[in-house]
Amino acid sequence: MIKGKNETEPLYEIKASHMHAGIVPKNNEYSYKNDYDMQVSLDGVPPQGEKDNTFANESMRQKIDKLSDIVTKQQNIIDKTIIQNSRPFRTGLAQQTHHSHNFNAYLRKGVLDMNTPLSSKSSLKEEGVVLTQNAEEGINEILENISPIRSIASKQQINGASFNKLAMPVLPKAGWVGEKAPRPQLGNNEIIELKFPTAELYAMPMATQSMLDDAAIDIESWLAREVSSVFAEQETQAFISGTGTNMPKGFLSYPQVDVGKGSWGKIEVFKTGVSGDFSPTNSSDILLELIYALKPSYRSYAHFIMNRRTLAIIRKMKDANGSYLLQQDSSEHPHLFGYKIIECEEMPDIKDNEVAIAFGNFQRGYLITDRLDTHVLRDPFTAKPYVLFYTTKRVGGGVQDFDAIKLLKFS
Repeated sequence: MIKGKNETEPLYEIKASHMHAGIVPKNNEYSYKNDYDMQVSLDGVPPQGEKDNTFANESMRQKIDKLSDIVTKQQNIIDKTIIQNSRPFRTGLAQQTHHSHNFNAYLRKGVLDMNTPLSSKSSLKEEGVVLTQNAEEGINEILENISPIRSIASKQQINGASFNKLAMPVLPKAGWVGEKAPRPQLGNNEIIELKFPTAELYAMPMATQSMLDDAAIDIESWLAREVSSVFAEQETQAFISGTGTNMPKGFLSYPQVDVGKGSWGKIEVFKTGVSGDFSPTNSSDILLELIYALKPSYRSYAHFIMNRRTLAIIRKMKDANGSYLLQQDSSEHPHLFGYKIIECEEMPDIKDNEVAIAFGNFQRGYLITDRLDTHVLRDPFTAKPYVLFYTTKRVGGGVQDFDAIKLLKFS
């Protein structure tokens, strides 16, 4: 309690409270209340026999207004923290912030707090430090935008080294029957287990120490951008033609059979009838055959995949009226017979006996598996005076539905 010269009349009074923040007028008082158990009351009437303290009261009100703003901001931060920590399956905001500061210090100086649960002494020398949630989400977002196959295929995140999935090559058999008629055996339905193991993909972006010392540079974002472009290029090559040994298995690496002779585990291939080229007459007919080889349920989300050189050849194709077959609208991708063309530099060129065009529903046909937790290991010794960041990510991929993809071979 703060008193004036007249000790019997309080000028300002501090009271205990646990209400909301703000200045609340009550009778002839102005009281400030907040969540920190403090209430300041201002007596609007000066003590008897004393001069009017209007200036002092106004100064105090301004201070209280400023204090009110500060408390409100602090309360907003507390509320946000409570909401973040109450979300299921997410790391708490405090833990994320701690790991982000820890990770940033590791990238810049190599300093690491070993008490954080997101790093361990046993794995530091071999695997490095787990990327922060923001950095990993940044990498995944960039990959989604620049990786052509990843943008149209199915994706599955896993925690283990492999993802196993059951598939039925033939749909279950069924039959009509009367209410009391016997139910004959329809035969055994074959079930196949598909395995999608992950393989380690790595990159080693390089930086100078002066760059790392520059506080204006967002090192996490820089690292995400550097590794994403390299990862996207290597991933796309593997998703198309990978062998499946220490890398994903590409859809061009599976056994191929002529159209009409397809079976589970093999992809049907159409042939142009001309070595290394389209047919000189009715060159676009084979593309229509390729489209309608897919069942209607697959065609709803189907895409063409080819490289830019093949796309340039198709752009020159015209119909009987002299109009170009390729449709180009305001969207990002051109359309051929109503289906989007995904330009993928890693597809083969049009050459003798090469598969240069693929068509299918890759969301149903191809599965990409991503193991959570990308690691980075700081290496300031190998390439002095530069600092290397050995970054690793585990990725897998393979065909999950062989009826969803068709290929065009130039032979």
